[in-house]
Amino acid sequence: KLQRRPGQIEIDDDDPRLLAASNYARTRFPDFAAAFAKRSSAETFTAAVNLTTASKGTTMEWSVGDTGGRTSISGVLKDEPAGVTGHHKGDRVTMPLDKVADWIVQSLGGLRDGNFIANKRDEILLGASSPG
Repeated sequence: KLQRRPGQIEIDDDDPRLLAASNYARTRFPDFAAAFAKRSSAETFTAAVNLTTASKGTTMEWSVGDTGGRTSISGVLKDEPAGVTGHHKGDRVTMPLDKVADWIVQSLGGLRDGNFIANKRDEILLGASSPG
């Protein structure tokens, strides 16, 4: 069972607002692909991809993109996927666009684009904590 601090707001991963943010990330994937094609060594490209768990559910894991196009992304998993067989931290994965949940383009100055799910989660939490 998930442990929360008193007053902490829970947002389910299948919240329609988060799913809409993920869908928006996929519609904006051509922007990610275009920036990736012109990338510099000062930029990092990461994609959150949905992997299938042993129980046939899904888990979202971030991978550092090193090759990509308009319909897929390849990269190395940043963390050990929970409940996933066949994939481990450091493994190379290639995922089609329909498995991409979110993406981030980051430069030395910070976030340049993307991170739609976290931004939506923050927006929901800020709205929930506002008085009135």
